[in-house]
Amino acid sequence: MSKKRGRVTNGSGKKKTSGSRSKTKTPRSRPLPGMERVRSAKLDSLCESIGDERETMNKARTEEKGLIISALTEMQRRGVQVYKHASIELARVPGSEKLRVRLIKEQGDADEADLEEGEVTDEQLEMVDAKHDAEDAEEAGE
Repeated sequence: MSKKRGRVTNGSGKKKTSGSRSKTKTPRSRPLPGMERVRSAKLDSLCESIGDERETMNKARTEEKGLIISALTEMQRRGVQVYKHASIELARVPGSEKLRVRLIKEQGDADEADLEEGEVTDEQLEMVDAKHDAEDAEEAGE
């Protein structure tokens, strides 16, 4: 490598680039003959697996960030502050152009045993609504 006017170049005079190369998948390493006792094949395999998983998670994080930016842009365009779908809640943070993303719990199936004292079931609400509708119809018919 040579240095020309403050730039690092390789022998051919071209400017050296870094980071733009894609890493190709290499086969799992094997210990050299005679080194089996020094290296642990199981630990080597686990380290390589952890590295593979981290690479996958980093790609997923990058993709998620892009999706969040797209969601924020769409919410701004439509003027929406909070949006919920598929157990995900998207909420714009007031005062800054950021998006808060949360997992939300699905609504479960509650029965009367789950209600606290004084709470009303859906069936009871429907009966009260029907009673009021009938009373309104009687008053309109008179």
